[in-house]
Amino acid sequence: MLYFAYGSNLCESRLVSRAPSARFLGPARLDAHELRFHKRGRDGTAKADAWQATDESHVWGAVAELAEADLLRLDSFEPGYARSLLTVVTGSIGRPAWVYRADQSAVDSGLTPHAWYLDHLLHGGRARGLPAGYLASLSQSPVLAGPATVLDGC
Repeated sequence: MLYFAYGSNLCESRLVSRAPSARFLGPARLDAHELRFHKRGRDGTAKADAWQATDESHVWGAVAELAEADLLRLDSFEPGYARSLLTVVTGSIGRPAWVYRADQSAVDSGLTPHAWYLDHLLHGGRARGLPAGYLASLSQSPVLAGPATVLDGC
């Protein structure tokens, strides 16, 4: 099964700890969506969401292949998200992949992500080969200060 990671699951060690069979295949783009930090996490801070937007918008991430059992297991790590089968673009080819998007009940535009959370996304995004300009733009997002997190495997 194909899964599109665009948030902290871009960090390979984080994803594999949740879905041991996961193997990244390469960068991908989800069109007509934009990345927003407005999904309320378990800790009350913002997490990433691929929010449906204009046709010109897109979210960069990476496609991973994983076993069906691991995809079902991943659901338990994604409370407040609904999983949808959407088309992502790898190279110039559209492929169906599972994508987690925030449930409307979990959206709060007044939230800010922790610095460690954004670091998972940025380090993982660099390791997955996401466009430098996209990552530079995300790195300007406001964050909450907090203790550093070890980012092994990102």
